[in-house]
Amino acid sequence: MRSETNDIDIRSDAESIGAGRVVTRHAAGSRLWAEGDEAHHVVLLLAGRCRLTAKTAYGDYTVVELQAPCLVGASEVLSGRARFASLEAIDEGESVQLG
Repeated sequence: MRSETNDIDIRSDAESIGAGRVVTRHAAGSRLWAEGDEAHHVVLLLAGRCRLTAKTAYGDYTVVELQAPCLVGASEVLSGRARFASLEAIDEGESVQLG
């Protein structure tokens, strides 16, 4: 659904895209997936912030920090490759798994 100003209403759009799916609340520090996991779904981040971190010889490396609304994980799902980085919540948020 769009508002009169034609802005995206992420909650309404998520309900139509993710019909029958559950909005999941996640606490700060919770892991949504781990590096190396098989990629069977994407995550539509509705609220909050997350970071993608990859392991290196020198420790964990933050690849990118993401803020809602955004879609995460599509490249691995489309390519059939394992997750290249872990997805972790920076703060409390909400998301929907699609796929």
